[in-house]
Amino acid sequence: MEIDHIPLKVQVSLGSVSLQSEVVSLLQTGDILLLDQKLDEKLAIKLGGETVFKGIPGLEGIKKAVKIDE
Repeated sequence: MEIDHIPLKVQVSLGSVSLQSEVVSLLQTGDILLLDQKLDEKLAIKLGGETVFKGIPGLEGIKKAVKIDE
């Protein structure tokens, strides 16, 4: 088996938020969560849980995308 053909999961996260369990139970469609990531901050692009690149969010046609910047 060639190692070049093993699928790898690449993850890009827009941010996270910590909420109390009672708040989570009250969430509903239309609620807005304030994330810890600023809009002008580059996103971490992770491979195996480790940041390997930084990128800028955007669109490619109608799909969400991230452009590797660092």
